[in-house]
Amino acid sequence: MKVKNRIALFIAALVLTATVALSAFAFTGCGNASGSISLVGSTSMEEVMGVINDAFMKANPGIDVSMTCNGSGEGIKAAQDGSCTFGMASRDLKDSETGVVQATIAIDGIAVVTQTTTGAQDVTFDELYNLYASGTSFTDNNVTVTAAVGRETGSGTRSAFDELVVNSAGVALEKANAGNGYNANVAQPTTTGAVINAVKSATTPTVGYISLGSVTSEVKKLKVEGVEATNENMINGTYKLMRNFNLILPEGGYDKLDEAGKLFYDFVMGDEGQKILEDEGYLPVAE
Repeated sequence: MKVKNRIALFIAALVLTATVALSAFAFTGCGNASGSISLVGSTSMEEVMGVINDAFMKANPGIDVSMTCNGSGEGIKAAQDGSCTFGMASRDLKDSETGVVQATIAIDGIAVVTQTTTGAQDVTFDELYNLYASGTSFTDNNVTVTAAVGRETGSGTRSAFDELVVNSAGVALEKANAGNGYNANVAQPTTTGAVINAVKSATTPTVGYISLGSVTSEVKKLKVEGVEATNENMINGTYKLMRNFNLILPEGGYDKLDEAGKLFYDFVMGDEGQKILEDEGYLPVAE
């Protein structure tokens, strides 16, 4: 999908989220509710959802929340087979992923990162495509970047990155190498933390990509096409690497959740949950 269509996807996702949320107005939770909630999926969402989970359990001490972070694809599968209350996906559902609905809880940027000691400052989409697809190095600010770190198949961050990175001929990275995307030299760790570690410990100038909200002082962000990865630049549409953070609900959405599930959804989409998301570096979606 071309980058210029991404904003339209966000708008559609927000409309779907509003539709899912409409049923919430008819439900009023009680302070002594009990039960359990399980979340499965995106590793990119792990840190912020951990903060939300802690705040929710403090407000609802009778409800226990557990979380397993094993990738967006696994979270969607768990929601489909009913083995979790909510899947977590840092990408949108594919047409083939049926029997569930997504509710967008925030918008996240994807930051391209490198070592803090590397002088490179900027990268183009074409350079990213060539580095990941064929191993072609690029030079910026007299620094030649020779290596790339990606994510594993099934990662929501990888899926969004590979869809959004398009070369000068209009081909998305996801289509490169007969649909395999990456050349054989691209490392593919399975967590955000592992990407950060692989980049910072690399012995040659290296880039990777992670959630904007997960950027730490251990790595530094590169500009993409001359634009810094910030919430402000996502809002004004100049930074193009962005995607949705979604909760995956059973088919039928909010009405199919039990009392504990409805309370949790209301919390995430309410003032406190959205404030947590904003404080953690994400764009909230609820007014």
